[in-house]
Amino acid sequence: MKKIKWIVAIMCVAALLLTSVSCNVFNSDGNEGGNNINSNAENDLSDEIKALAQIVALEINGVPIYVPEFNYYYMNALNSEFNSFSQWGYDLAEFVDLNSPLQDQPFIYDESMSWDDYFKETAINNINQIIGFSLDAEANGFELSESTAANIKESIEQMKITAAENGIHIDRLLNDEVAPGINSGNISAIMERYYRGVEYSYYIDDNIIITDNDIQSKYSENKNNYDNVTYKEIAFDAEYDEETYEYTEDGLEKAKALAEEAFALVTDSESMDILFKAYGKNIDEASEVSSQKTSHAGDLSEKVAEWLFNEERKVDDITVIETDFGYSVLYYESRGLDEGETYSIRLFYTYDESGTEEAKAMTDDFYAAWNAGEKTEQSFIDLITERATNERDKQTGGLYDNIELGFINEALDIWLANPELQPNSIMQMDSDGYYFVVYYVGHGKMHWEVDVLNDLKSEEYSKILEALTANYAIVIKDGIIQAGI
Repeated sequence: MKKIKWIVAIMCVAALLLTSVSCNVFNSDGNEGGNNINSNAENDLSDEIKALAQIVALEINGVPIYVPEFNYYYMNALNSEFNSFSQWGYDLAEFVDLNSPLQDQPFIYDESMSWDDYFKETAINNINQIIGFSLDAEANGFELSESTAANIKESIEQMKITAAENGIHIDRLLNDEVAPGINSGNISAIMERYYRGVEYSYYIDDNIIITDNDIQSKYSENKNNYDNVTYKEIAFDAEYDEETYEYTEDGLEKAKALAEEAFALVTDSESMDILFKAYGKNIDEASEVSSQKTSHAGDLSEKVAEWLFNEERKVDDITVIETDFGYSVLYYESRGLDEGETYSIRLFYTYDESGTEEAKAMTDDFYAAWNAGEKTEQSFIDLITERATNERDKQTGGLYDNIELGFINEALDIWLANPELQPNSIMQMDSDGYYFVVYYVGHGKMHWEVDVLNDLKSEEYSKILEALTANYAIVIKDGIIQAGI
């Protein structure tokens, strides 16, 4: 079997665990006899492959991680890279031959290392974090959720059925389509440890408390990071030398001369728009009419940000300034905060992969049950806790805080933007095979507050992660040479 199938298998197992749906790579028709269904198939794995289960790749805080478990993270790293390339419209197979030794193929971004080095390095970092979280969860009495444990069991049963239907031993299937060395004796423990670490990381993140005072304090100390400036710009790009990868001196001088020429003609804000169109530089569909822009300091080149965010800057100030691409005429208009609205909702959702009406029926029943009950936020939370297939939604009551328009689809946008919408309202909708029941909690924080909140949570989570990875140190063992593909 081609190694590319490993990627498909891992993706489908993850989808099964997160959404409780079946994947094409596994047969979805399970039965109670799955444990013995392939008992007559021969286990034709070599002794060398079987021996991987006894070889230690590394230790984390003294806990041995055997090669098959390491390979599980190795293949997750490969899968992640596969997805990243796909998102950019590329196929990873164009850059690396997955059917040839990866240690012989230079890594595309750093030829001093191989693709095998890269995937091993990524696997080590992920093991440090995820297994670190899992061990910390165990030490603190945090258990894997019952729903995820059941989904793991179901996914393994489905793989056993697939093995039997194809006349092969389950260990052959797991080795060939999940990761080398994975077998029926270790797959459950490996997946349980992985998903306990993931769930515990979610639990840690969800329980980071940030107060309004924290947000205000962070903003007061870092106003330039969160304020917006509204300004107008006429940009003149310099000529670029593709051989030296630098802007030519003559090109910079011409760009500066044009900027100074335009600067001399500016009289007010309206004249900036007229000159912007007259010079016809850098006009695209988003800015055909006006030269006006709104930006954070972090979105601007250093010199431009320094001028625009100067505390002494006044309305109608104008300058010619060197940029990263040439020269620009800048016209200052205002500075303030993005006070756009966000919304807080609770969601119950199902997914219909097979085209049946089962998923829709589940949301219809949920909607009817809420309307037949007390019709309160708490009753919605209770139903989520009882019926949600996503463990995180069970823990949070399906809460999605501070979302912006565009979160799911236009139907939700129209509903949320209705000025007459009141808390404790409910609606049903569908989108791309998903069926939703949406409960409106109320308005969330303003956009700028959400930006500060997210930064504070990220900083706190990073501190927790840094402390955790330091406490759960990695020691590489000789057996890592035999890991990978």
